[in-house]
Amino acid sequence: MSDENNPDAWLEQAGAAEDQTAHSLVRLAQRVRAALTPVVPHPEFVADLQAQLKTQVRAASSPKPVERQLVWKVGQWFYFAGIALVAWRIVVSVVSLIAAILTWRAVRPALVKARAAQ
Repeated sequence: MSDENNPDAWLEQAGAAEDQTAHSLVRLAQRVRAALTPVVPHPEFVADLQAQLKTQVRAASSPKPVERQLVWKVGQWFYFAGIALVAWRIVVSVVSLIAAILTWRAVRPALVKARAAQ
C-alpha cells in the first residue's frame, strides 16, 4: 500500500493534540472499508439498466414532435415544388410539340409549291 492509503502513516503524521481524533477516524474508516465489499450486479439488472439507458439516449436524441412536424412541412413543400416543376416541363413539352405540328401543317403547302416550282 502507498503511504496515502496506509492508516498507520496517517497516525504517525498527526500531532499529539490531534492523535485521539485522528486515531478514532482512521479506525472508523477501517471498519467502513471492511464492511463494504464489492458487489457484482445480477446480469438481469445490468441488461435492464442498459435497456433503460439506451431508451433514454434514443429519446434525448430523437427530434421532438414540433421539430418533426416542421421537417415534414418543409419536405412537403419541396415535394410540391418538384412535382410542379416536372408538370411545368411536361406542359412546355406538349405545347412545343403542338406548336411544331401546327407550324409543319401551315408550312407544308408552301413547301410542296416550292418543290414543285423547282
